[in-house]
Parts: sequence; C-alpha cells; structure tokens
Amino acid sequence: MSDNQKVKKIRAKVKLSQPLFALALNMKQGSISDIERGRTGVSNKLKKELEKVFYIASSYWKNDEGAMFQPGKEQAALDKANAMREQGDAGISVKETPDPSIKKMEELVVKLAHKEELLAAKDETISILKDQVADLKTQLEDFKKQYTKLEEERIEMKLELNALQKKIQRTGGRRRSG
Repeated sequence: MSDNQKVKKIRAKVKLSQPLFALALNMKQGSISDIERGRTGVSNKLKKELEKVFYIASSYWKNDEGAMFQPGKEQAALDKANAMREQGDAGISVKETPDPSIKKMEELVVKLAHKEELLAAKDETISILKDQVADLKTQLEDFKKQYTKLEEERIEMKLELNALQKKIQRTGGRRRSG
C-alpha cells in the first residue's frame, strides 16, 4: 500500500471529511485530495504531523502489516476526530475561505479538539514534577545529614590536631627514644 493510500485509510479510520482532516493538519482540503488521488506525494512533514495529531505509529509508514496507531492511542485519536466532527456539525464552517474570521474559528475548532489532550499532558507533567521535587527534597535532606556528619568529623579532627600541636609544644618537639 502506498503512503498516499495510507493517508486515505487514516482519514477513513478517523471518519473525517477532507476539509476537517485538512484543518486538523493545518492544510488545504485540495492538498488532501491531491495526496489521496496520488497527484502529490506524502512528505515527511505530513507523516510527522499525522503521528502527532492522530497518534499514527511511525512504523506504519515502513510496512503494510504494522499497527496504524501508536500503542494505546487509537481511542484518543478517534475521540479527537469525533470532537472535531461535532464542532463541524455545530455549524462552524470548514470550507476554504479567505475570510480571516472564519479561518480563526477553524483554528479554534482544532485547538478545542486538542484541549483534553493538552490538559492530560499538563496534569501528567505536574505529577512528574511533583515526584521530582519530592525526590530532590529527600536528596537534600540526605546531603544535609552527610554534611552535618562530615562537619562533626572535621571539628573532631581539628580538636585532635590542636591537642597534638599542644603536646608537641610541651615536649619541645623532641622525640621519645624507645
């Protein structure tokens, strides 16, 4: 199966019209049509965008037998596409138009479809950072304990050195003969 056919298969799997699919990928509907008909090749940039937006497995481009979606991400891709369809069904235009306000609304539809994904990523990042902060606090406490112990040993050694120096001064620096 060619990469062009794979793009068409992806669009069919997520059940998006060419205009919505193009919008999600920040492309024009005509470009999607040209790709699906084989008039235009599938660029690496488009492959990466599909991997990012619809969680397409990078291995999908290399062979015909691999899974289309990244492990565990098929439902997320379908949910994202469904949200985009619902926004489109709500009357938001997705036709190509030079009107900047319509273009802005289309961009907002895509952003809205991504919001759940972004919120989940934010929550995961916060959780990871909290764990890292807890680990760093534990390490800091361990370092404080080590520092305190080393400081006590340093003071003890300094006292011993002072005692030895006083002893040497009392004996006048003479060695004992044995």
